[in-house]
Amino acid sequence: MVSNLIYYCFIPIGLWLIFFIIVLVLEKYFQIFMPKKLFWLLLTFVIVTLIVIGIVIASLNL
Repeated sequence: MVSNLIYYCFIPIGLWLIFFIIVLVLEKYFQIFMPKKLFWLLLTFVIVTLIVIGIVIASLNL
């Protein structure tokens, strides 16, 4: 039970890191600049959404 919750909560963190690296690469090499407030708002929304979905899936698999 706890392992399922941990598993589904660490997936969004990994996706967050991938998203963060992609944005850094875009900003550095392609000069595509996102407003920082918009970027962090979008990132936080994605993280929260994925964690909620993960917890729901984990609770259904219990």
